[in-house]
Amino acid sequence: MFKLATKFVRHSLEYPGLNFGAMKAEMSGEPEKLVGKYFHSANETNKIEWQGVVIGEPHPGWYLVQLFEWTSGEPTVQRLVPIEKMIGWLFYSDASTMAFGSKRPQYQITEPSQAA
Repeated sequence: MFKLATKFVRHSLEYPGLNFGAMKAEMSGEPEKLVGKYFHSANETNKIEWQGVVIGEPHPGWYLVQLFEWTSGEPTVQRLVPIEKMIGWLFYSDASTMAFGSKRPQYQITEPSQAA
């Protein structure tokens, strides 16, 4: 399955007395890779359960993730996760963007569950 990757570019729209930002998606010919992406795993109720980084794809459709401890940010365990369980996850390009993302009010952090 081949998916085109998107890159979002912010363009400014000027109106007298107002300034709006608009998002425009630009398509590249290469699929986006998950390895190296930071994430928050979100459950069905939009609550964040895990935070971590995707560190490998040992088999197509299966990803090795490194989880981080919530308070210290130290690495904890690694887990293998099928792509189907990652559908609702929030992905970030770097750790600082992930840290900022967890402070947004629409997401609530829950205690991590033991089930992958």
